Amino acid sequence: MFTMIVGRFQIVATSGVENGSVRVGKSEALAYDVIDRDKRGNARAEKIGVPFDDAWFYCVRRQANAQGVALLHRPNPIKTKLGHWPGFFSSARNMAGAV
Repeated sequence: MFTMIVGRFQIVATSGVENGSVRVGKSEALAYDVIDRDKRGNARAEKIGVPFDDAWFYCVRRQANAQGVALLHRPNPIKTKLGHWPGFFSSARNMAGAV
């Protein structure tokens, strides 16, 4: 069973919602669940059946917010034909008035 602790959150590999969301190893994982573990030891599901990147960024963002840090949006992992991350240069061009 694959589990990752990110601050007070726990990311767990699962077989996916369609397959009953059973906990599995990382190589068999089709989706991931995010579990919130509070100081008293209580646990509740925050996100169910999401990709690993979404689970990771959810945990990191929540941890940063708890510490008063604002994070920028995460880049899209798919590069454009021009070789840059979408959103970064396009938003900079939009701010400069060029479309």
